[in-house]
Amino acid sequence: MTINVVTYTVEGHTLVIKETGGEETESTFVGTWSGQVGMNTINLVLNEDGTGTYNDIPIIYKVDRKSIECVDEGENFALHITYDSSEQNLTVQYEDLTEGYTYDGTLTDYSPFEDEGTDEEDAAYVGTWTAKMVLNDVTIVINADGTVKYGDMTFSYTASGNVLTCVEDTEYFTLTITYNEEGDTIHVEYENYGYNMFSGDGVRA
Repeated sequence: MTINVVTYTVEGHTLVIKETGGEETESTFVGTWSGQVGMNTINLVLNEDGTGTYNDIPIIYKVDRKSIECVDEGENFALHITYDSSEQNLTVQYEDLTEGYTYDGTLTDYSPFEDEGTDEEDAAYVGTWTAKMVLNDVTIVINADGTVKYGDMTFSYTASGNVLTCVEDTEYFTLTITYNEEGDTIHVEYENYGYNMFSGDGVRA
């Protein structure tokens, strides 16, 4: 008699199921789930890092074989979840850790997290540039997080169309950076509190 053993492991956010003598299959459980548990409509979010929310209440979870065990941060309740890879659903038992009662349900509406990807507009200006400003070459670093380094100065920027409007923390200095759609040239206008104004063109460093 052949005994097939099914094992469950987690690689990143993917539950990998392997049966002895068979092939591996993969099922993703990280994402947003909703459905009915007891008489309540439930929204469950499982993040990749072992955290999540249960109707906006923060939870932490761990995976053990084909089960997902969750508890809220205050340890007031626990969720005992069985993941069905073939049906793509979660069978949930809610346990109140204070009163001791339980109720069951199934979450069948699943939405995986979307990949953030790279914003095409960001790709056109993010990076390191060298601009000729009057007689000096200035290094300009435009970050994807909304900040710009202009030499030793740091600015925050907002983007509209192909123009970045940049303001230094003291608000005494501003930059206006215009970039072309190909992302290979920029035009920079520098203003010091309305007194010193000069401009220059830049290319990628």
